[in-house]
Amino acid sequence: MEENVSVINTLNKRDNGKFIVKTKINDVEIPMELDTGSAVTLISNKDFRK
Repeated sequence: MEENVSVINTLNKRDNGKFIVKTKINDVEIPMELDTGSAVTLISNKDFRK
């Protein structure tokens, strides 16, 4: 069974607020947008300080 392994080496935030991940597929580097499912993450100050 072949094992697929992914490694993120760089993560850049562009001026438009998008995070771009340089992904290598079949030895070809392809910039891709990281989609976390949410444009904003909200947590309380108390949880942030944990």
